[in-house]
Amino acid sequence: SFDLLLSMFVLLLLSFALCALASDAEYSLIGRSLASVGGVKFGWPGSGISFLVSPTLETSKVTLSFALPQIGWYNIAGKVSDGVRLAIYINGNVVSSHLVTPSENTFDIKVTVPETGGRVDVLRVSEDIYSTDDMNSVVLTSFVSTSLTSAPPPRSLDILFVGDSDTAGFGIHSHPYDPSCLNPYNLWSKVSDASLSWASQLADLLDADRTITAVSGVGIEEAYGCKPFARYADNALPFLYDDASKWDYTSLPPPDLVIILLGPNDCGASNGNKCPKGFEKKYTELMLSYDSHFNGQSQIISVIGGSSSGQNPALIDAITAATDKANEDLSKTSPIITLTPSVWNEINDHSNGYNGCFGHYNEKGHALVANDIRDQLVKGGWV
Repeated sequence: SFDLLLSMFVLLLLSFALCALASDAEYSLIGRSLASVGGVKFGWPGSGISFLVSPTLETSKVTLSFALPQIGWYNIAGKVSDGVRLAIYINGNVVSSHLVTPSENTFDIKVTVPETGGRVDVLRVSEDIYSTDDMNSVVLTSFVSTSLTSAPPPRSLDILFVGDSDTAGFGIHSHPYDPSCLNPYNLWSKVSDASLSWASQLADLLDADRTITAVSGVGIEEAYGCKPFARYADNALPFLYDDASKWDYTSLPPPDLVIILLGPNDCGASNGNKCPKGFEKKYTELMLSYDSHFNGQSQIISVIGGSSSGQNPALIDAITAATDKANEDLSKTSPIITLTPSVWNEINDHSNGYNGCFGHYNEKGHALVANDIRDQLVKGGWV
């Protein structure tokens, strides 16, 4: 009958539309990634994808398929990793998270978006836990949506964060007496979260796009078994060092700000509360390298405010000296932001509920850091 033919025609059109939309799905990348034959690889904490879903008459269904490049998941300490955790945000709110265990070769993340549409971010929030290559990266292999998607427009402010465990959000979902804290090699995905670190919270306060390049335990010099940060700084994936995997600094416009929080692992108790001999020179070189990568267009800012030894007088003196030296050649004079002493003391009192694993900040502690830095950035006229 005509009605039957009409129904079949409508179904055919709908089927074609869904297929077309699936192939036309668009998104933008957050942070650093590495394109590969199988898809897009993410290794840095806080990296992922973002997309806008158009308003529709019904809820939209989005399916993101991921794969793991290797099975084994051993880190440099010879320990089996506990997996990788991804978080899903809709309009800035966490709606779910997915822990990828070593037994999963492939997995799908399904996101239901309200009829009103909105922005969806799918982020890797845990670290690569010191793998020897890219074995702990996750690979986005396909992206299918029942509604039109588009890449979010760039925000007016873009920040590159450079740091260690504080910037990576190590131990953020924990407290000092959490049993999970007893095994430092097997808890990254359980209690850490880069999307809630001071860096991410600061970017949220400033409504800024962000790239996080942070490795727990790292320093300007070798620290806690990690190479100097400069060894990781130019990598598309944190622990993949070959020339083909270097990050292309010209692939994106220069960030407005480069904010560095490094040094507590160099100048803490493990080194007698003194900074290594080559610290100042290498800190200066790191600052100048970013000035060169971004053709002098980015404002480089150092932050002194890490957990534990983050306000060690030796660290303050060393960063001040290194910055003074760098300012002789930097395109823009680089300031230093020191966390307000009363704020730092309150967080690191360890009795006020602001700490996670091994003296690191928890989410509330990171919030105090982010707010203090935001206020100083605004006061200094840098945002």
